[in-house]
This record gives sequence, structure tokens and C-alpha cells, in this order.
Amino acid sequence: MQIPPIGPLMDEPETSSVNGPEAFSLLEMMMVVTLILIIASISTPIYMTAMVRAREAVLADLFEAVSSQPSAFSEHAES
Repeated sequence: MQIPPIGPLMDEPETSSVNGPEAFSLLEMMMVVTLILIIASISTPIYMTAMVRAREAVLADLFEAVSSQPSAFSEHAES
């Protein structure tokens, strides 16, 4: 007497699927990870350069504001 399966986890996997494989192969996963790493290695230096330029622009604006009105900032320093 054979006991019927309880649920979907207990069912035997199908040997061939009509729509193709249901999971990714190791090679496919390695290719995706490699592409992600290549994109990250290209974009990281570009992002860092953009961050440095943005910080320099903010500092230039602040320096211009301080140098254009020295009396406004020196009053606060004396008190």
C-alpha cells in the first residue's frame, strides 16, 4: 500500500518541464554576478569623482560667501 503525498513539498519533482528549467544554473548565476561586479567597478570611481566635485562646489560657494561679507562673520567671532 502506497501512501499518497501530503503536500506540494512531498511531491516528486518532474523530470522534464514544458516551460524549461525552474531554477538558474550555477553558470548563469556566475555570469550575472560577474556583470554586476564589472558595472560596479566602472561606476564606483565615477561616483567618487562626482562626490568630490560636489563637495568642492559647496566649499567654493561657502568660501565666496565668507569672503564677500567678512564683517558679518567677524562680528560673531569677537563676541
